[in-house]
Amino acid sequence: MSRRVALLACAISALTLGASACASQQNIRCRQFAAQPATAGIPSFVFEALLGSDVKRAKLYLDANGRFHKWAAYVDKAAIPAWAHAAADAKLGKGEDISYEIEQYGTGEKVYEVTRKVGDKTLELSINSDTQKPLYIEKKGLATDAMAAAIKAAAAKVTGLTAETYTLKEYTSGKKVHEVYGKIGGKPYKLYFDETGKLKRKQLQLTATLAVTR
Repeated sequence: MSRRVALLACAISALTLGASACASQQNIRCRQFAAQPATAGIPSFVFEALLGSDVKRAKLYLDANGRFHKWAAYVDKAAIPAWAHAAADAKLGKGEDISYEIEQYGTGEKVYEVTRKVGDKTLELSINSDTQKPLYIEKKGLATDAMAAAIKAAAAKVTGLTAETYTLKEYTSGKKVHEVYGKIGGKPYKLYFDETGKLKRKQLQLTATLAVTR
C-alpha cells in the first residue's frame, strides 16, 4: 500500500478566516483535495517527519482561498539536527526545551524551530534548514500590556475580540510581526499585525485529527 495522508473531515489545526467553508466534507474544494495523492498536499520535508517515529502532532495552515501555505510537524529532539540545537543555545540561551518543529512554507522555504523556556521567558528560534541561518526569534505568551501602543489600539478596534496573550516575532532583517491571541465570539483566534498596527490576517484556530497511513 502506498503511503498517504487522509485529512479527516478536511479539518485543519490552523484555518485562516475566509476559508472556513473548506472545513466541510460537503465542499467541492475539500472533496477534490481529498481525492488527490497525499504528497500533493504535504511537501516531502514535512511528510517524512510525519512518517517518522519522532512525530508528536501536526499543524496545517490554509489561506483565505483554501490553499495550504504552511505545514508543520512537531517532533522529538532527535529529529532536529545538532547544529540547530547549538544555534538555539547561542541565540536563546540554555533552558528547558518545550517543543521542536519541522516546517515548510508555500514559498518552499524549509525551517527548523526550537521553543525553549529561558528564565521567565518563552522563546522560539526559527532557522532556515538549507542555509542554517536564523530567520527570527519569537517571544511568546507575553501579557497584552506588553503590546506597543499602535498594536493595542488596533486590537481594540477588532469587533468582538478579547485579547488574551501577545507574541512578538523579530526577524533578523529587522522586520517585526505582532501576533495577538484571543477569542472572538467565544472561538480562539490568532491575529497578525504589522508594526503600524495594520491587521494583516486573522486565523481561526481549529483542532483536527490527522490520520497517517504507514
